[in-house]
Amino acid sequence: MPERDFDMLRNQLLDSGVAPRHVIRIISELSDHHDDIEREGLENGMSQQSASAMASDRIGTQNTLAAQVICKPELRSWVYRYPRLARLVLPVAYVAMLPLAPVFAGVANAPIIARWCACLFLSGLITAAMMLVMQISIALS
Repeated sequence: MPERDFDMLRNQLLDSGVAPRHVIRIISELSDHHDDIEREGLENGMSQQSASAMASDRIGTQNTLAAQVICKPELRSWVYRYPRLARLVLPVAYVAMLPLAPVFAGVANAPIIARWCACLFLSGLITAAMMLVMQISIALS
């Protein structure tokens, strides 16, 4: 099974609700297993193409592999295992995180915000100096 099929399998598993940590582990193990079988075939005198075909046949088709993984509910993400709980928890979590969005944006754009704050402070300082000069000129006249 070529690497592109593992990518298709990865996408199919993620779309079916399998937790990403399980998908990464499964794809890694399948890739290692495929390489081992292919290496075994090459050591037995097979060509690269026939060794790769033999490895793909022994591992199985993408649909078979996906069906075997998807049928195990313990591999699914908690959002897919407990959808009612997810419908309650996720909106509350997003609302709770909403006030932190400006903080994250501020951290990501710290130099820009620092320059803006410096300009704001400087403009306030210049305005205060102008008001002081005006007050002094009024008081002296």
